Amino acid sequence: MEIYLIRHTEPDIKKGICYGQTEVPLVSEYKSHIKEVIAKLPEEFDAIISSPWNRCNLLANELTTLKFCTDFRLSELNFGEWEMKFWDDVPKDWYEDFVNNKCEGGESYNDLRVRVEEIWLEILEKNGKDDKVAIVTHASVIRAIVSKVLKINLIDSFNFDISYGSVTKITSSGEFEKVNYLNL
Repeated sequence: MEIYLIRHTEPDIKKGICYGQTEVPLVSEYKSHIKEVIAKLPEEFDAIISSPWNRCNLLANELTTLKFCTDFRLSELNFGEWEMKFWDDVPKDWYEDFVNNKCEGGESYNDLRVRVEEIWLEILEKNGKDDKVAIVTHASVIRAIVSKVLKINLIDSFNFDISYGSVTKITSSGEFEKVNYLNL
């Protein structure tokens, strides 16, 4: 099975703003960015699953003529009361252990990891060994999946760059999973 983890294209939001589960628009040239992403991918997929946020759905809709499904578990981290605030305004003690510390009124990265691993296992079980699956999602979701596949601590996955519109490919034989490339 080939699984393509695709990060949404660039949002139109001021730099330094925390926006996990807030609906934000994409930059005006998003259509050309989507074309660049599509050029990195196979022509057809057997399944497409997307985060429910519009910044992911716009890309998922362009991947193929297949209908795609959405799943809330592929959502970005819920930053709770910090949504749409500047990162500089986030309490400094959160950064001391941001993997385990919950955002005020939101979730921790470990909470995200749990929900992402749940859907990851479902995807592996529901799709055939020769299937090509696209997952259109967010940077922290991709990091959680990569950390599971590589068997590394979630915090170490923040050493990876996951750019807007990037593609990470994972293959699964049913017995083991392998990261073929990261952040293409």
